[in-house]
Amino acid sequence: MTDIVWEHVTQVIDDKWKKASICNFCQKVIGGGGINKVKKHLAGIKEMEEAEVSTVKKGKRKSTSNLHPFFTKGCTIMSDGWRDVSQRHLINFLVYCLKGISFLKSVDALDIESNATNLCNLFAKIVEMVGEKNVVHMVTDSATNYKLVDTKLCERYPSITWSPCAAHCLNLVLKDLSELDIVGWIEKSNGYEADKV
Repeated sequence: MTDIVWEHVTQVIDDKWKKASICNFCQKVIGGGGINKVKKHLAGIKEMEEAEVSTVKKGKRKSTSNLHPFFTKGCTIMSDGWRDVSQRHLINFLVYCLKGISFLKSVDALDIESNATNLCNLFAKIVEMVGEKNVVHMVTDSATNYKLVDTKLCERYPSITWSPCAAHCLNLVLKDLSELDIVGWIEKSNGYEADKV
């Protein structure tokens, strides 16, 4: 089966009689590299030039985030922890910036979910992926381990602020409300039975 990516480029033979692709959106000629190079172009990931690669190998290049030109200053990193059907603890990371929202990564956090130091290191890697200078805000669950992580992370990166997820907080409030005696009394007086729902 052919990859859907090929629908977004036109394959041609260049002047050196080598296969190349022309992006249907920006008309850029993408030479060599096959489907991976086309995918990187369509995703907007800039490939390093030969000179840059050699300086990285020599260790002279400083670590900067050129993961994606999509990320600009003023980014918010959002994390969403959840459990799949196998009860694995997964964390999805999304980045919001002026250009829109982008899914960044999903991590199986089963081994690190209860350890604040390991979670902090995971979040620090995410900040480095986006670029420390680009991130200004983080949004996570308001669980105790996440609060501790975000406190440590804000100490490590003073320019980053943290806030709990409003939807998560609202879910907790509604759960607490549903456990009040008055709610049980209202349910019984209206003929509501929990097992019928």
